[in-house]
Amino acid sequence: MRNAFVKRAREKEEVNHRDSHPWYSVDSSSQETPSERERHDSFTIAKEEVAPEQQKLEVETSPVKRLEPEENKTKTEKTVKKLKSKSKDFIAELAFDNEKGELATRCDVVYKTLLRDFRRFFLDSYKASKAEDDHDSDLSSSLLRYTTSIFPEVSADAAKTLSLDLGCLLFPKEMRENKIIVGHLTSRNHFSEASENLDAEIMKIHSYLYKFSIDKIEECFKNSSLCQLFLFYTKAGKDRILENITMKKNHSVYLKARGILEGKAIKSLCG
Repeated sequence: MRNAFVKRAREKEEVNHRDSHPWYSVDSSSQETPSERERHDSFTIAKEEVAPEQQKLEVETSPVKRLEPEENKTKTEKTVKKLKSKSKDFIAELAFDNEKGELATRCDVVYKTLLRDFRRFFLDSYKASKAEDDHDSDLSSSLLRYTTSIFPEVSADAAKTLSLDLGCLLFPKEMRENKIIVGHLTSRNHFSEASENLDAEIMKIHSYLYKFSIDKIEECFKNSSLCQLFLFYTKAGKDRILENITMKKNHSVYLKARGILEGKAIKSLCG
């Protein structure tokens, strides 16, 4: 009986000892002495002091690497979106209702027919002018004389630019093969210094009409020479709609389309 009482007293003393010493662990395998506990606490405090500095460094440096490409990507996306929106606006301004619901009066068909007649007008006019010309000259000189005769008010340099663009519109193959003309195009940086493929640039103007699509009208009317030539066509060839069998059948539709393109040409030159 006495032994049992002594055992319970010792157990109670051990419990009190644990409560008064926080470093004391119930698990004997993980017990720490006061000196060991002190070293552990010192390490924990040092770690906690270093952590804020590491977090501060991460905040200061990591966002620069992470956000810079995102900002560039966003800027590029905005630029592309703006260009697409501008292109869509241009095409939307060209559209008009097909009141008859026929293929012949669909806006893209009307524009294609009109622009091909525009080329035919200058081809006939140039050939007629050349037939009356007593000069036995090459293509470059004859084109320059022709553009000077229809645009007497422009400077010599502007007339040269007009003649070269008109040549690309009328005679792309001959322009590519004519060494004199190729020399002029190259020396003048006619298609800008960024142009690497001269043949492709010459063919591009011709392709506006013969690889036609609505969006190519926008490219066509970015060329100031073609805008000037088209405005000349609308005045000098104002009766051609009534003279052409295809256009005469739907002359009101073609008059509307020609008016829209005339407005685009004026806007491009003024703008």
